[in-house]
Parts: sequence; C-alpha cells; structure tokens
Amino acid sequence: MVFKLTSPAFGEGQPIPVKYTCDGQNVSPPLEWSDPPSGTKSFALIVEDPDAPSGTFRHWGLYNIACDRALLPEDIGHGPKTEPLGKGVNDFGELDYGGPAPPKGHGPHHYHFKLAALDIEELSRSPSMPVADIWKAARSNGTWNGPDRPGTTKDPAIHSGMTGLELSLLKGFLLFESYLLCHDNSRPA
Repeated sequence: MVFKLTSPAFGEGQPIPVKYTCDGQNVSPPLEWSDPPSGTKSFALIVEDPDAPSGTFRHWGLYNIACDRALLPEDIGHGPKTEPLGKGVNDFGELDYGGPAPPKGHGPHHYHFKLAALDIEELSRSPSMPVADIWKAARSNGTWNGPDRPGTTKDPAIHSGMTGLELSLLKGFLLFESYLLCHDNSRPA
C-alpha cells in the first residue's frame, strides 16, 4: 500500500476548479488520503506555488490534524472548532485558505499539496504559525530519506502528478500536484 493524497474535486491532468481559486468562492478543496505509514500520530498539510514571481508562495497550512482523519472536507476551518487543528499564516497574511491567483500573463502555475504523516501528536501547541514554519517543523521531526518533491509530470502545462513516498516506518511524505492556468486578477500568486 502507498500513502496517497487525492481530491474528489480535481485529479491528475485536471485544472483546479475556479470555485477553489480567488476568482471563485476561494474555499479549500476537499482532500482525502489513504494508507499512511504505521505509527502515524498526526498529519500536517501545506499548499504552495513554486512558480510565483517572487519565489515559492504559500497558500495554506494546517497541522495537528488527528491521525484518525482520512479527509478534509471542502471549506474546512470555518464554523465551530471541533478539534485542536492548527492553522498556518499564509503568504497573504491570513489564517485561512488563500486560493490560487496567478498574476495575469504569468503562465500556468503548479500548486503542490503536501501532506506529512508525523510520529508526534502535536507539531506545535501554537494555534497559528507561518506556513513555511509548519513544513520546517514537520521535516525536523524524524528522518527524511528522500527528495523534497519526489515526483515530476510529463507536461506541466496540462498534467498534474500524484506520487507518494514512504520515508520511514514512522513518517511519510507525499505530494499531490495540480495546476491552474492563469486567471485575470491582480492578487499575488
């Protein structure tokens, strides 16, 4: 079995629907995962755009995701808090999901949905931390035996790739990569 991350809203070779972008409702997409490594005690998730003009732009981060979860519903994080889910401060300066918004004329952008299976129950007790710090903390927890992004795609303009890599018995990492063609708006990537 392979640790796998998917979305029922879009998949390999499909663009991110406008609903999940700044041009649409700007709600987080539903995500599902399966077969985390044995010994997983929590998960951390980030979404980033490495094609942003100013360098990698972080759109979303969640941590302290309970180990018994296998999905995040659409628009998670709104409504009453039912678990000690930590939220990352994205590069828009917000605690919530900030959907894709590539600058006009900048070409296709790749959005990396990264999920880490952690061997600790709490990555941080802070209710919020910068998205970049979430991934640094996740990477420092345990041994990493592989590259940061273990997959590529055939044609980045039209394909998305999905890959999983189990890094140890207690920690896993995977990447679900999807793409969005440029939309006309002036918000940063």
